[in-house]
Amino acid sequence: MTQAHDMPFDARRWARAWLGALVLAAAVLLAWEWRARAGGVAPEVIDSQQLWALQRDRADGLPPPRTTVFLGASRTVYGIDPKVWRERLPAHKPVMLAINGHYPAATLRDLADDEHFHGLAIVDIDSYGLLPAHWDMQQPWIDYRHTRWNANWWIHRVLLTQWQRTSVLANPATGLWATARRWRTGAPLGLPYSRTFSNRAGEMRFERVDTAGLAAHFDAEVDPKIARFPAPAPQRFLADLAPMEDWVARIRARGGEVIFITMPVKGRLPEMETRYMPRAAYWDAFARRPGIRALHYADVPALRALDLPDHSHVRAEDRRTLTLALIDALQARGWLPDAAPR
Repeated sequence: MTQAHDMPFDARRWARAWLGALVLAAAVLLAWEWRARAGGVAPEVIDSQQLWALQRDRADGLPPPRTTVFLGASRTVYGIDPKVWRERLPAHKPVMLAINGHYPAATLRDLADDEHFHGLAIVDIDSYGLLPAHWDMQQPWIDYRHTRWNANWWIHRVLLTQWQRTSVLANPATGLWATARRWRTGAPLGLPYSRTFSNRAGEMRFERVDTAGLAAHFDAEVDPKIARFPAPAPQRFLADLAPMEDWVARIRARGGEVIFITMPVKGRLPEMETRYMPRAAYWDAFARRPGIRALHYADVPALRALDLPDHSHVRAEDRRTLTLALIDALQARGWLPDAAPR
């Protein structure tokens, strides 16, 4: 009887088979990468709750350097350039925590509850966003960090970010199932009209979008917003903000600081402060509260003069101008004493 150890076994044949399979797989992946890039897809970071948590971890700690966190929504994400901020303020560590489409009160509350936060919070918000009905919009990101974020996910997100920066195959839009759906339905591959960087800041790509249509969309949102929440009486408005004033006081008691800002808008968007919640009765009244520092873009000529193609966001090339204008305005008020000269 032939023993098992006497049977012929060609290790080289198996090695060649495995090598051939690897070469074939690599060729398929390279072809897929080439096809996606030929369709206009480029390697870029995709934002997520994990990427937000990664940046949120950087907000804690004692200075130096002094942490500067940017809270807000899309106007901050696509308007403020953290690299320019660090350039003008070398003693600061900028952290982008703004979330597209979500008002930032919940994150400010989370920073107030965090005894390890001693930094400066720049809070991009308007009178409408100050209404308590909007305070929990960013809470899902905070809940994710407190309940699911751990060292394993930290490693995963760091590696994923590097992969997304180098290969379009890390983009779910180029995946097998997404591609199959497009082939089946004949739908084109939609290219994003914004770009996100690994620090979570980003920029608009107005060349990829119908800018006039986007401006009309933002203008059309004004009336539904006004109808959704009747404006409270100014006295009620200020009374409802007492918890937020407490958050500011707690951060300041630890050596931190909070500055509220409104970012530039045009078109019909300023109507939110004319016929709905007049600035003098709401924003300015809030700005006069003890311990509150608040800056309105209309008081800064350089911010007021910025071009906003969609009435809400600056062009990519104007991010530097916006960031420097904001620093200059805060420095002129004595709120950023350590700003380097331009």
